[in-house]
Amino acid sequence: MTKVEVQWLYPPKRIGRLILSLSLSVETVWDASTGNELKELKGHTSLVTSVAFSPDGKHIVSGSDDKSVQVWDAATGNEMKELRGHTSLVISVAFSPDGKHIVSGSHDQSLQVWDASTGKELELKGHTSLVTSVAFSPDGKHIVSGSDDQSLQVWDASIGNELKELKGHTSGVTSVAFSPNGKHIASGSDDQSLQIRGLESLYIRERILDSGQYTGWLLSPDSQVHLMFVPPQAQLPDSSNILTIPHSACSHVDFTGVTLGPQWKACYHAYM
Repeated sequence: MTKVEVQWLYPPKRIGRLILSLSLSVETVWDASTGNELKELKGHTSLVTSVAFSPDGKHIVSGSDDKSVQVWDAATGNEMKELRGHTSLVISVAFSPDGKHIVSGSHDQSLQVWDASTGKELELKGHTSLVTSVAFSPDGKHIVSGSDDQSLQVWDASIGNELKELKGHTSGVTSVAFSPNGKHIASGSDDQSLQIRGLESLYIRERILDSGQYTGWLLSPDSQVHLMFVPPQAQLPDSSNILTIPHSACSHVDFTGVTLGPQWKACYHAYM
């Protein structure tokens, strides 16, 4: 059998005691110290694509080509809940740090954020191709997703708003992860590269809730202030390439070392 994914379980004070693997429509829990198979979890009707332990090690979540997400009791192997909402195969699943929510990414180009206890779902739409990888930030406030559309998107985990779109890969994104302090995101791609990005942002793009379309307004990072209007179809620069100059007669900026050199003046127009 071809193993698709393997994950270590790290419960507090009991490091690396269990391994969860998957193959076809079956998940298997192993004892990491002896290599013994402890139990098989059967319930999916097609290929199991992704598995993850809850932070406390008590539950397992799995995603499958059968379009479902299933939650299991890790001790007994019993299926506790089946979550349905995706319209195509599920590719990636992850628990939130507090174990109260589950995020799943799908071939249907969407993410679903599930309440692990009630099964209530929140749909996140923004990618234009299949969602290949999802992850929660360490504080549980944000979700990052990678897609075959070559982009990463950062979301507000509680209300589902897209906070930031990250471009740079030249082929599909295959894997995403937050750093332990939540300040950086790592991504891997079919373009054979690994990229690490900071999350600091000077703006976020406002969306229409119903349609998900951009309004053209750039908002402050807390979404409270409208900063400026940019046509929705415009290609926005990464925030690391933006310089904000305050409206003050005392402002002085040294452009001696900038890449454009003296040419920077051709890109700047002051309006008083």
